[in-house]
Amino acid sequence: MFILIGITGHFGGTLTHGKGYFKDALPTAIKTAVGIEDASEEPVLLTNVQQAQVYSGIIQPILKQRCQSCHGEKKQEGGFALHDQAHLLKGGDGGTVLVGNNLEKSELYARLILPEGHKKRMPPKGRKPITAEQIKLIGWWVKEGADFGKKSSDLAQTAEIKEILGKLEKGSEPTSPFEELPEAKKLPADFVQQLQAKGIKVLPIASTNEYVTINAINYPEFKDQDLKDLLKIKDNIVQLKLGNTAITDQGLKMMSEFPNLMKLHLENTKITDLGLAHLNGHPTLSYINLFAVPVTDKGLEKLNKMPKLKQIYAYQTKATLVSVENLRKISKQVLIDTGSYQLPFLASDTVRY
Repeated sequence: MFILIGITGHFGGTLTHGKGYFKDALPTAIKTAVGIEDASEEPVLLTNVQQAQVYSGIIQPILKQRCQSCHGEKKQEGGFALHDQAHLLKGGDGGTVLVGNNLEKSELYARLILPEGHKKRMPPKGRKPITAEQIKLIGWWVKEGADFGKKSSDLAQTAEIKEILGKLEKGSEPTSPFEELPEAKKLPADFVQQLQAKGIKVLPIASTNEYVTINAINYPEFKDQDLKDLLKIKDNIVQLKLGNTAITDQGLKMMSEFPNLMKLHLENTKITDLGLAHLNGHPTLSYINLFAVPVTDKGLEKLNKMPKLKQIYAYQTKATLVSVENLRKISKQVLIDTGSYQLPFLASDTVRY
């Protein structure tokens, strides 16, 4: 009976999860021990990205890498497969998933941008996530009509899309921004221990370099002097999480001395417009979190000369939509999130009464 249950259970698993499911589900440590290697993903290699067909040369390779393990020839969850054009257009049990020129009605895209943890978000938790740039490419293709025969040059392209396409032409998926930085010096172990003794977390971003994130979540007393102390390892810091601390406008004067800083979290602090003025012109800063910070239109307007700035989170600030729109006109690459937004309505998942 035990043998029969094992055999039928295996066939049942193959039916629902596809051939080879048992090997794929093994933990990495066990795979390494028994000599099983994960299938490697070949990067998209395009000789001339502008002359490449968008679907076959760009979109389909992304879908193959990120989606076909659940929606392919072997396994079709929700009755949906996307391994070829016919199945992609057919849709699944809930109907069509692709509507050209309409992102909200195209569940192929809408499910990719649901919040993390949402049960309908794709790929599901536990699967290798799709990158933000890959999502943007899919959204671009859908928005421009979801045509299966047109080349990249046939579709309208924003500066951001052109930049992403340029990376594909180099023959690799978008690389980590930290790889562009110069090699950092080795962190002084004694100083790191001093910081951690205070409750300041020093978190390495990778085992291959000396860059770190500084997080003061357990040290709300963090003040300007503590920031000055961090100048000892200024070249190593790429992210500062100073939310809910006692940092002041005066302390932000020192931000210009952190040459590799990319992300700055100031949520729930008393930073004002005067403090934001000290950030303008920073060469590497790409993300600023200003949640519940009492900055106004004047503060946001002072962030107009930051070459790498890509995102500002400004929910529950005193800034108005006027300043947001003005900054968007000046810095078109900047995404300003002011909150109070609505998620796309997915007709197949929701019943309206």
